[in-house]
Amino acid sequence: MSESKISWKHHVYHAGLLSVSFAFCVYWLCALPKSGKALLLLGGVAALMLLADLHPKLKAAYVILIIGLIFIENRALDKERADSAKEQKIQRDEQNEKFKAIADGLSASIEQSQQQFSATMSGIKKSIDSTVGGNSFCYVISNAVGAEFVLTVTTRGENPLHAVDVEYIDADLMRKVIAGKSTISYAEIETYSHPFPTIPFLSSSSGHTLARIPIGANEKRDLQFHFFSMNGVWSEALKLRQVNGQWEQAIKVIKINSGRNVIGPVLYEYTTPNYPKTNGRVDWNN
Repeated sequence: MSESKISWKHHVYHAGLLSVSFAFCVYWLCALPKSGKALLLLGGVAALMLLADLHPKLKAAYVILIIGLIFIENRALDKERADSAKEQKIQRDEQNEKFKAIADGLSASIEQSQQQFSATMSGIKKSIDSTVGGNSFCYVISNAVGAEFVLTVTTRGENPLHAVDVEYIDADLMRKVIAGKSTISYAEIETYSHPFPTIPFLSSSSGHTLARIPIGANEKRDLQFHFFSMNGVWSEALKLRQVNGQWEQAIKVIKINSGRNVIGPVLYEYTTPNYPKTNGRVDWNN
């Protein structure tokens, strides 16, 4: 076979192969293949260039083809990386949504449990307060009836009081008994102090007649009361003053604490309009 025929066949073969390869390049530029396909074709073209004795123009065409295949392969790799990153982001977002839904569910469950616990504790507290007395307390008011003071226990607070013990002290008589003495006997204490029978029950905002005591000849009386109940201990100072023929009164109730700070906060204070004051205030020490 002549050299011209071999050259002609040789050129036709490579021209066809280049045409098909360039067609794939154009197609893959429009529709990127998966990574590896362009690399496979690139390997075949490179091997052919090494094995075949090519005309410089054919070599230039193959070089252009190789550059195109490299470009396509690079784009395919970039696209796969981008698609993978996008897919991973979608998966992360889906997982985050699931985790968020779980976390929201747990938060809602915890909040509901806290609300139920708070409601339960509130119910228990109300039940205990109803039994023990809560923040309720009582005190004594005085009404002058004839030659006597009618002492009435009245209650303040939302909850009833149970088993209330009241101790009465005549402060005027106490000052006379202990005046100038370093010690006193139990019999002397009984002259100005008197415990009353236990009051079994006091409903909220109720009244209970405690006792009647003589008014006496003085125009002033100082009385003290100590209260002992299931919800604590408190003390009352009741001052009575006769003004223009009428008995006025001042009441001060103080919480008694256990421990170092025995004197607690003032629970209640009341003064009738005409009770005598010093600089607009009640002198509780006189």
